[in-house]
Amino acid sequence: MDPLNAVGLAAGILQFVEFTAKLVNDGRQIYHSAQGATLENCDLEAVTQSLVVLTEGISRYHTRYDSKGRLQNSASDIDAPTEQSINKLGTSCQDIAKELLDALEQLKAPNNRSRWESIVEALKTVWARSKIQELRHRLDQYRVAIHTALLVSTRIDMSNMTADIKKLRRKDEMGILKAEVLEAVQRCRTESIPGNYGGYAHIMRSLEKMTAKEKDLSMQARLLQQLSFQDQPEREHRIVKAHAKTFRWIWTDPTGQLNKPWSHFPAWLEGNDDKLYWMTGKAGSGKSTLMKYVVHQERCDESLRRWSGQMPLIVTRFYLWNSGSEHQMSQEGLIRAILHDALSQHPELIPKVLSKRWQRYQLFGSDVRVWKTSELEESFEALAKSAEGSFKLCLFVDGLDEFNGEHDLLIRLFRMAISFPNVKACLSSRPWPIFEEAFEQEPSLRLEDITYPDIIKYITDHLTANTGYAALRRKEPGFSSTLIENIAKKSSEIVFPTFN
Repeated sequence: MDPLNAVGLAAGILQFVEFTAKLVNDGRQIYHSAQGATLENCDLEAVTQSLVVLTEGISRYHTRYDSKGRLQNSASDIDAPTEQSINKLGTSCQDIAKELLDALEQLKAPNNRSRWESIVEALKTVWARSKIQELRHRLDQYRVAIHTALLVSTRIDMSNMTADIKKLRRKDEMGILKAEVLEAVQRCRTESIPGNYGGYAHIMRSLEKMTAKEKDLSMQARLLQQLSFQDQPEREHRIVKAHAKTFRWIWTDPTGQLNKPWSHFPAWLEGNDDKLYWMTGKAGSGKSTLMKYVVHQERCDESLRRWSGQMPLIVTRFYLWNSGSEHQMSQEGLIRAILHDALSQHPELIPKVLSKRWQRYQLFGSDVRVWKTSELEESFEALAKSAEGSFKLCLFVDGLDEFNGEHDLLIRLFRMAISFPNVKACLSSRPWPIFEEAFEQEPSLRLEDITYPDIIKYITDHLTANTGYAALRRKEPGFSSTLIENIAKKSSEIVFPTFN
């Protein structure tokens, strides 16, 4: 026998020996197995059956829930591409798994099997091994694909939940969101593929953080609701909007004016030296209209942002009104409005400014007590104190003379606020002695000394639009001019509708 044939024969004998050894080993396992199958096939069957159950659960889940993890409400709901992919992968995975289970079932020996029958089934197992390995390989590929798709789907769920939290931040729907987040956490725990919990650990932690954040947002929303009162913006809505050309002078530098000058308002807004600006004037001179005009002008915001620099800016406004409700003329209403306005802009300050209420909410979930003046004063001081190094706060308050309490208490309240760094206040009132004494050294303006040209402008614009006055001007030009001047002079003695 030549060497090559000898080597070929030896290789064939070796393969036959290995085949026989494998056949005998598989036959022994089948003979002694309660299931009539090899240990490898039994293990593979158990894993495959488990995978079938899981993929069926995934399919049911993604049929019942949309891409945000919410129950489908109608047949018109359409799955997102990721959900459709998961459904297709799940279906394909189930098909291959069932094909593999059928193949494994055919390789089982009967319960009352003989040794020869065990050898026969072992022979089938050896011959079918390549097919089983192919199915197993395809099944593993689908399993990995499903795992990846589930991770993508969960990431989308988290992104959608984060977006929903941002949308609901100012709404009274936090309880619903909390339930959705907790439900998503529970689903992740109960419906994940066994052995993949480590891959979802970061998702679980993120969802738990979202739940804690949602709880904080819910408490913030409820505390802001407690601070607000129904007629809070009513007074501002009732103030007549300024004439288009009225009050433009407030943005100019009064230096060099021959008549009684006023303190440069933009310089005060942008500066750090003076903390209080006082607008005063007779009843009907236009203080409230000026205050409303100023706070809604972009130039005011631009000047204040130059003052705040890189620090966050909080601007609040309130109009005291003795013809309104108790809240609109009281210290309680004033402080509640300022706190509500400021904390709505920066809710993260609530735990620090409303510390006692915040602690009670954390412990008991609510605090139904009515606001006490002492608690509000403490919170107002905490807000002003918090501005140091954190943000800049500018308060606009109109109508101090319409306050229904002791005016010196009101003065002390604002003196306290502006004593802290980064806080300033623009206040308006009639020129009563108590306010004259308190604010005479502060930057200020006296409205009736400045608005006379604006009154002339307003009267002229309205009269010239009247056909009767136009005819009078043609016939009596001197008298028509005198008429405008007389009306302007009289307007300082009555409530002029342009301004208040």
